[in-house]
Amino acid sequence: MSYCSWDQSSELNIKYHDSEWGVPLHDDRGQFEFLMMEVMQCGLNWTMMINKREIFRSCFDNFEYDKIAEYGEADIERIMNTEGMIRSRRKIEAIINNARCFQKIREEYGSFDDYLWGYSEGKTILYNKHSDGYIPVSNGLSDMISKDLKKRGFKYLGTVTMYSHLQACGIINDHDKNCPCYKKIVGKYPTVAKKRFLEKQVMYFGGYERSMITVNLYYKGQNGAARAFADEMEKSGIADAIRAEEGNLRYQYFRPLDDPETVLLIDSWTDQAAIDAHHASPMMKQLAELREKYDLHMTVERFVSDELGDDEKFIRK
Repeated sequence: MSYCSWDQSSELNIKYHDSEWGVPLHDDRGQFEFLMMEVMQCGLNWTMMINKREIFRSCFDNFEYDKIAEYGEADIERIMNTEGMIRSRRKIEAIINNARCFQKIREEYGSFDDYLWGYSEGKTILYNKHSDGYIPVSNGLSDMISKDLKKRGFKYLGTVTMYSHLQACGIINDHDKNCPCYKKIVGKYPTVAKKRFLEKQVMYFGGYERSMITVNLYYKGQNGAARAFADEMEKSGIADAIRAEEGNLRYQYFRPLDDPETVLLIDSWTDQAAIDAHHASPMMKQLAELREKYDLHMTVERFVSDELGDDEKFIRK
């Protein structure tokens, strides 16, 4: 299994993966189509979007944003009544609204392409470990762009949706390193290698030939000390600095509902060498000082990923 193991039962999905997904896109109409298909997908699945793509194109004038920006109530009713269409009035209205916002960005930057690709200086980003199968649902770049687009009035473009778009339009190359598409894109287009950037909910799609180590740390204190510690870790930037370390996959705090004096840290790493490097870093002194400051006590659980074996049949994917 790899991140590029798309739904092999769908010819349209296979074709999309092989010829479009991740290929650097520099066409504003195409950008708008991809972006609005992500809007339609919210809460649904991508296979459905691909299967309904021609219906979307028919409803929305082939995603010509200037035409869509002029849509009114009659167009909304027409789209709602189209056979096979996803009948979500809010999403349809969001696409019309987004077409108008899209026009404003084009007026300001000359093209949406210049606006969006400006975030990567025109290069496809190769994030560390992504080609090995460690893929997040969002990162600092998608956070940044999502926040800016929301300020500009766009709707249904949260950070997870935005990350998916950055993958689709080729700003981020998340093809598996063994996928022919990865090599094709790297060989044909300008790229830049970068460290992972504030990634959230990293999942490993590279199979189980490689062990991932997860450490659960339970911090316990008194009078809200554990929660204050977690808050300071986030606000001070120490947590983000750890997330940016080589080999870190997840560094996330959770607050148990039944125990206000405990905070759980889920800390995942690619291997023991990455953990050892982290323990040898100057950051550990800051961590120790904060733990002393809040007088915290810890209990630890350690897990190493392995073959799922018979357990796999109980997992709903």
